[in-house]
Amino acid sequence: MRKLLHLFAVLIALASTTGGATTWGKIKVRDPINRDRLEVSTPASSGGYIYQWPGKSDLVFWPYTDENWLWFNPESGYIAFGNDFEKLDQSQREALKSWLQKNFDKNKPPASRLDLLNWAEKLYQFAAWMPIFGAISIG
Repeated sequence: MRKLLHLFAVLIALASTTGGATTWGKIKVRDPINRDRLEVSTPASSGGYIYQWPGKSDLVFWPYTDENWLWFNPESGYIAFGNDFEKLDQSQREALKSWLQKNFDKNKPPASRLDLLNWAEKLYQFAAWMPIFGAISIG
């Protein structure tokens, strides 16, 4: 009986730790390259509990460090962080569309998180934006 109570206490403790996670919701955005509508994740809430995370530096790069914040359309090859996704002017859109047609193979899209990050880095370098990649070397 004592072991059963101990197991129950451990299970309750583990279940309560998931309550401190950020909440993500779904929204629809338009791919600026081919005009597809994509369903992507966006932060829905992150209450005061985030200040209890082990290190305050966890927040410095969030939400960039979360895989939900990197939005990718496997049809066009366009990839960007959520806050950059729809921020293309007409000249950027045309230049990027041409670059994607030459450089993206729809039959071999990035498969892993690292592949997606590497693809995003190439796109950001081509587009000459100032992303988080300016300070971080991936590879």
